[in-house]
Amino acid sequence: MPPPLPSIIAVAILFGYPATAASAQQKPSEADLASIIEQLSSHHREGSRVEFVDIDAAISRTCRMNVAAMKVSRGGDSKSFPVLVDRPGGPSDIRQIFAKLGRITVDADGGGRAYHGEDPFGTCTNSPDQPPKRICALDNFANGGMRLFAGATRLKRPDPKSEAAEAPAFLPNWRELWPLIRDRKLVPLPLWTIGAPEGPRDFNLIHWSERNLTFAFNTKIIPADRNGFPCRYGPDSEYSGYFISATTFKKRSRTRADGCKPQQYLDSERVPFLVVPTEKFGGIDLGDIAIGFLKTPDALRIAYGIAGDTGPYDHFGEGSIAFNKALLDEHRTIENAADADSLDINLAEPARLHLEGASMAVLVLGGTKRLLGGDYSAANIRRVGEAQLKRWISAAPGEGRLNACIEAAH
Repeated sequence: MPPPLPSIIAVAILFGYPATAASAQQKPSEADLASIIEQLSSHHREGSRVEFVDIDAAISRTCRMNVAAMKVSRGGDSKSFPVLVDRPGGPSDIRQIFAKLGRITVDADGGGRAYHGEDPFGTCTNSPDQPPKRICALDNFANGGMRLFAGATRLKRPDPKSEAAEAPAFLPNWRELWPLIRDRKLVPLPLWTIGAPEGPRDFNLIHWSERNLTFAFNTKIIPADRNGFPCRYGPDSEYSGYFISATTFKKRSRTRADGCKPQQYLDSERVPFLVVPTEKFGGIDLGDIAIGFLKTPDALRIAYGIAGDTGPYDHFGEGSIAFNKALLDEHRTIENAADADSLDINLAEPARLHLEGASMAVLVLGGTKRLLGGDYSAANIRRVGEAQLKRWISAAPGEGRLNACIEAAH
C-alpha cells in the first residue's frame, strides 16, 4: 500500500504536474486509491524472465532441433510451454525456437484504430464532431489496460450471459467522464509519483471528484503525453482522435511537442508480428523474424512477421491482425472489435474457420533483425523471411524439415 497521500500534491509539483486548488481535489480517497492500486496489481501479468529447461539431448535427424520447455516467469509465478530449440553453442545458446500451437489470438495494440474514447467497446459509433463519420475501434478498453472505477468498484461492460448482479454500468459513467478527459479539464495523477508498486506504477489516474469516478490507463499500452493524458493521433493523421497504442518494439519516430510519438510503434493492421514473452530471451530479440505456419490437409499457409510485442507470462500464441490475416488468407476489411476477434485461430474449434485436421506452429529465428535494415514494412519482412525460411529448411538433410518439426513438437 502506498504512503499516506498528503504528499501527492507536493510530489506532483516536483515532477511538473499542475496542482491548483481545484486539482488538489481531483484524487480518490486514500481507501479508494489503495483498493484501486491493489486491483491494478492483480492484472500485472507481463513476463519478466524466460529460461529453457528440460532440454532433451536427442536431436531429430530431420528436424535438427531439441525438445525443451520454455519457462516464462513473473515474480513467483511461472508457466512452461513445450518448444523445440536450436542451440549451436550449447544449452544456454538458444538461437531459434519452434512451437506447435493450438491457438493464436489477435493483438490489436499498435494499430492506429485500436482504441478510441468514443468507442470503448469497439462496437462503432458516430463521431460527435462529424456525425456522418463512423468511429470504429478494433479492441475494447479492457484489453488496452484501461479501467474505470466508481469509488473503489471497477465498472465493466455488462455480460449478457451472466446471471450474477453486474457492477454499475460502465457506459453512462464513461460518457460523462470522457469529455472532461478529452478537453483536459481534469489533472492526471501518475502513480509512479507516489511510489506505487511495480505494475501499478505504469498507470496514470484521472479522477473526477464530483462523481467519484477514476479512469486508469496503462502507459505501457497507451502512452501518456507530457501532462499525463493519453496520447492521441492529431488532426493531420488518418487516425485522428484515436488513442496512440504501443507495441514493445519501437521504431524511430519524431516526437511531437506534447511528447507523443505517433510513428514509433508497429501498426497491427499493416505489420505482421508475433507476441513473444519478453524483449530478449536466449539469442532472440524483438525485431527478429517470426514465421507462422497453418497446415491443413489441402494447403500450407505461411505468415512472415517479426517478434514485435510482449505479452503475459501465462499465454504464448498471439499475433497482430496482419499476422493472423496472413495465416487465414483473409483479405476482408476489419471494421471493429468483433471483426478483429473473428481472426482468433483456435484449433479446438476447427469448424468455425473450416480448419478440420489442421496444425499450427511458429518459428522464431534469432539474429535476423539486422537483415531487415530498419525497414519493417510487410513487403520487406516477407522478402527477408522467405530467404531465412529457405535457409532454415536447407540446414537439415532431406526435404521434410518443417513436417518433421511439426511431428516432433508436442
